[in-house]
Amino acid sequence: QDVEGCFGPRTSSHYNYGHAIATLAMVEAYGMTKSALYSKSAQKALDFLANAQLPSSVWSRGSADGVATGAGDASTTAWASLCLADVRRMNAAEGQAGRSPMLEGHDRRREETLAWLAKASEAGDAIAGASALFLALERPQAARDVESVRAAERLLAALSPSIEVAALDLGRGHWATIALFQAGGEVWKRWDPRFVRGVVDAQRHDGDFCTTKGSFDPSGAEAEAFGRVGSTALGALSLEVHHRYDRGGVAQTPAASPSVP
Repeated sequence: QDVEGCFGPRTSSHYNYGHAIATLAMVEAYGMTKSALYSKSAQKALDFLANAQLPSSVWSRGSADGVATGAGDASTTAWASLCLADVRRMNAAEGQAGRSPMLEGHDRRREETLAWLAKASEAGDAIAGASALFLALERPQAARDVESVRAAERLLAALSPSIEVAALDLGRGHWATIALFQAGGEVWKRWDPRFVRGVVDAQRHDGDFCTTKGSFDPSGAEAEAFGRVGSTALGALSLEVHHRYDRGGVAQTPAASPSVP
């Protein structure tokens, strides 16, 4: 982590992508342990994430010169949004404990982020569609209204072909699982057993643990970005959605709240 809070070197064109995922891990580690060992790092990471947000309220993957410019990227925005959803839950718990929430003003940008993702999903970006549905249902007292149900149905129809072992797309499947779990109901019942079976059947059992055994082959749109290690992490995270999230949309971690300016 550098002095400005960024995880990893800013020498690739996708450093923001990796930073958003690393920030999510650090924030959740802090939330689960309330340890001072994680608090400073988590806060610096969140500060960097907030500063990297574009005027359009989304995130780019980064750029080779280490400056957060360029077009918004649905996958990076999805990871950043999930991270901030966790922080919002922690802040809500802080408020219940009589401490001041530390995300003042961010909800305005959340709505702008949601609008951008919804537009990207209309152009056929499945990850944008999944994260837009997640953000819509993550709102306080979000209603499972007719439009949310329709959005969930569209997501299911768009991604069903990519959950079979032969065409498994762990990146899209992970986001669809998070969003459809929030939607619940019949659409979740139709998605969950098929995707779980697809993920379980895709896990490698050959070789040894230093090569392929227990891992997942890189697959789908995010294969190059994640590689074998990242794809294996995505497979594990996808199978844990039922246990890591409640239907309020956020990770089930104890209250502790790094802030976002």
